[in-house]
Amino acid sequence: MTYKTLPDLLRQTAEKYPDDSAFCFRPEKNKPYQAITWQNLYHDALKLASALVKQLQVQAHDRIVILADNRYEWILSDFAILMTGAVDVPRAVDVNNSEIDYIINHSEATLVIVENTKMLQRIQALSEQLPRVRAYIVMEAELPFTKDHVYSLHALLAQGEDNDPLIFERIAAIQEQDLFTIIYTSGTTGTPKGVMLSHANMLYLVTTLPPFIHLHHTDKAISLLPIWHVFERVIEYIFVSAGATTYYSSIRTLAKDMQSVQPTLMGSAPRLWESIYEKIITKVNKSNPLQQQLFFLAMYSRSKVQQAKRFFSHTICYIHPPGTAKKIMQSVYHTLNWLLWIIPATSLSFIPAKLRQVTGGKLRATISAGGALPLHIDEFFNNIGIPLLEGYGMTECSPVISLRDPQHLVLGTVGSAIPGSQVEIRDLNHPHKTVAQGENGIVFVKGPQVMQGYYHNETATQKTIIDGWLDTGDIARLNADGTITITGRSKETIVLLSGENIEPVPIENKLLESDYIDQVMVTGQDKKSLTALIVVNQEKIPQGLDKSSQDALRALIKKEIQHLINTKNGFKAFEKITQFYLLDTPFEAGEELTKLFKLKRHVITEKYRDQIDSMY
Repeated sequence: MTYKTLPDLLRQTAEKYPDDSAFCFRPEKNKPYQAITWQNLYHDALKLASALVKQLQVQAHDRIVILADNRYEWILSDFAILMTGAVDVPRAVDVNNSEIDYIINHSEATLVIVENTKMLQRIQALSEQLPRVRAYIVMEAELPFTKDHVYSLHALLAQGEDNDPLIFERIAAIQEQDLFTIIYTSGTTGTPKGVMLSHANMLYLVTTLPPFIHLHHTDKAISLLPIWHVFERVIEYIFVSAGATTYYSSIRTLAKDMQSVQPTLMGSAPRLWESIYEKIITKVNKSNPLQQQLFFLAMYSRSKVQQAKRFFSHTICYIHPPGTAKKIMQSVYHTLNWLLWIIPATSLSFIPAKLRQVTGGKLRATISAGGALPLHIDEFFNNIGIPLLEGYGMTECSPVISLRDPQHLVLGTVGSAIPGSQVEIRDLNHPHKTVAQGENGIVFVKGPQVMQGYYHNETATQKTIIDGWLDTGDIARLNADGTITITGRSKETIVLLSGENIEPVPIENKLLESDYIDQVMVTGQDKKSLTALIVVNQEKIPQGLDKSSQDALRALIKKEIQHLINTKNGFKAFEKITQFYLLDTPFEAGEELTKLFKLKRHVITEKYRDQIDSMY
């Protein structure tokens, strides 16, 4: 199916599945889900678009800021804004005042839509700094008034028309290359930049990605990741294209929602699977010795069988193709492993089946993005039958660059470049020169998903898009089968005084395999050696260890570091952690972490500068 614009996408789905559930939401906390049909969503969007134009004089190409978290009114506002020919500028409610000021003024927004009266009060307190904003719209259904340039979204909806000829004219006038959104990157480094994405950027992914996940209109997804982020947004648009149902959830209700909704597909971030894994292991460790032994036997035997299957299905990650002799040896090894472990794996298959019930029992796959999946997490869930389709991308690419194919799922990779997109791995010091297969270099991307540029920032645009190729700043290699493995980020690369370039992420991921390490950031820029800031997982500390004793905790963590970061595990001598500092408080989303739980390295470095300096 082809679409001209995103409003056209919604129209076609509403015509095809008018009475099917589109989005499900809770009108209030702890209340049952309510559903909105595709036909009702489409007509509500037309009504709100009509009110925006006739009552608030929204013009085509106006910028309208949305400050709200996942809820039905968000997707309704999104489609209504697009139907007017305007551009939305989304951000979550955890935004701070300086970011509000910057985003609204830099985008030249004329309207601001907020989630609730609390957010409205914050914005109004900044009104003197927002000279272009002429009206505010509040999503809360109970807002009883319309005054002082403040409007109730539901009141506007009631006053709009779903057959307004002006709106249909606006929709018809939208061109594929027109902007539909400007997304200000949350950024792990530096000032946010406004990424300009067009209808064509998004529709390319909407039509390209569904074959990877075999979508059907009976599919159900849980929406958990922040909807303002382009990754969750593309997932929701893809579900719109299929006529599938999306349920809005939250961290607080996720476990319950998984059981009641029984999702078949969803977008996710690595932290979700780390959390589920930790809960499983904690529960196992509290069980009796026999249950523990059965669990670990089931996991071990299944891992051996799955590894053999990957070998014979050619889905093992090889940096370079193995020689004939090595292939024969590996073939014998995996055959013997399969014969040895298939009986216990089959006999204990009820254990992974029970583990799959954690997600409702019907999860066919999840697209994981927003950070690297630790290998042990990746292996665990794929081994028990929950395929994690790790993807790779960035906001500037709408965001997808590559994605694992369920039919060729290679652990340790982010799949291959999606159809119609090109990826080159270029020399770190000579970005016009590609590197040999298997060598590390910077990822350059060319394709229909690449942004138009940064809003009002031509200098940054020219530095990022060179001869049509986007410099991602990420470091990766191409494997023997054409899959991509991300190995670091040029902006994250630590350069020691000796001149050695080190990627901290693989070291951090390895350290996170420890039960006792909850969070970690490796440091060492312009220093003699690497150090680390570590948050201890207090719940996993062995019984009998004095948690109040810094000496005892340090001895435990030191032993873990030495066990994990060493030459036997593939790390070089200069990649060893020479000192570490135990932090009292964990990194929090919106503070030291982005909403997708990525480390804000510049924020952490500045906040803990004294602690970092003390290690040297």
